[in-house]
Amino acid sequence: VNNPILPEPKVNQEGYLPTDEKYFVASATGKVKKGDTFQILEAGGNMSFSGAIRQDPIDDSKSTGEKVFQVDFSGLTLPGRYTVALDGLKSVPFTIKTGLYEILFKDSLRCFYLIRCGTAIDDKVTGIKHEACHLKDAPFKTDPGKSGDFTGGWHNAGDYGKWTHMEAISCSWMMWLYELKTKGMADFKNNIPESGNSISDLLNEAKWGLTWLLKMQAPDGGVYHKVDSEDHFCFGTVPEKDPYDRFLQGEGCIDAGVFTGVMCQATRVFWTLDPPFAKKCWAAANRSWLWLGNHPDARFHDPDYQDDDPSQEELWALGEMARMSKDKALEERFEKEGTPAKLQTLAWPTPQFFGYMALSFGSKTPAAEKQVITQAL
Repeated sequence: VNNPILPEPKVNQEGYLPTDEKYFVASATGKVKKGDTFQILEAGGNMSFSGAIRQDPIDDSKSTGEKVFQVDFSGLTLPGRYTVALDGLKSVPFTIKTGLYEILFKDSLRCFYLIRCGTAIDDKVTGIKHEACHLKDAPFKTDPGKSGDFTGGWHNAGDYGKWTHMEAISCSWMMWLYELKTKGMADFKNNIPESGNSISDLLNEAKWGLTWLLKMQAPDGGVYHKVDSEDHFCFGTVPEKDPYDRFLQGEGCIDAGVFTGVMCQATRVFWTLDPPFAKKCWAAANRSWLWLGNHPDARFHDPDYQDDDPSQEELWALGEMARMSKDKALEERFEKEGTPAKLQTLAWPTPQFFGYMALSFGSKTPAAEKQVITQAL
């Protein structure tokens, strides 16, 4: 299905920071043409800024099915509520304001609290409320007579499944934000149950996911893949009324790879904040790393998330283990295996980005290797 072509000027509906670059986009498939003038109007209708379309249209047909003009109005820095007026059409209203994205960031992180599994939710901010769900996670798929405690974690989506690689990637994003912006994040509170402790709520949320991931490690050091009700899902039903039996499935190199990587990072991030937890994560990382070396061909085939290539996940593990262990042999191995060509845009099947990040910020990474990795990133 083709995307609809909207003639109205398109803006960032959340808004813009005063000193940032600002653009709106106008479709070039209608009557708008190069040289046309536009106005930026205040909420009361007064004009605050004006200009003309100076550039040729960009061919964006591959992603949106149209050619578009990208129009710069960065000269407008005054905080306020505005619309773009162009050829008799108006954009949706938008805001220019300092600190504009703080609420968006808090809401985005808050989503993770709201999709927590195995706990009652009574959120005063959003009004979302439900009883504790999935308290019987979960028997083993291959041996229903065997079960363990795999409660916790986050629901992946409306199917209420929980995937190791998804949760590991989410935890790593949170911890990287903390590592890169420690000063701004150290005292961050987001009105969740853990907000009264001395740890940033960014890390409190990450720890919720990490705690579940630790449950997903098998006694032999391997890591299970998921807990869900494949292939019967209760879309549209509140989680505590999910009628389907849920099972534990795995193990494979993909999950051991992401587990090793994220547990290494958790060791680093929580080392001074929560030493017992950090040591637990480090021990778990070493067990899964050893398992990876002993089971190089282990695969688990998931019909819902099909990925049979564990090399990307293993690069994440290798980069983190090289940094955390300070093992020169592992650094040399990453230099050989983690070539710039193998770095791909981060997505759930390609999380090796985190391994490159680990070494790019590692104090012991050789300067020449760090330069190559940083340029690749």
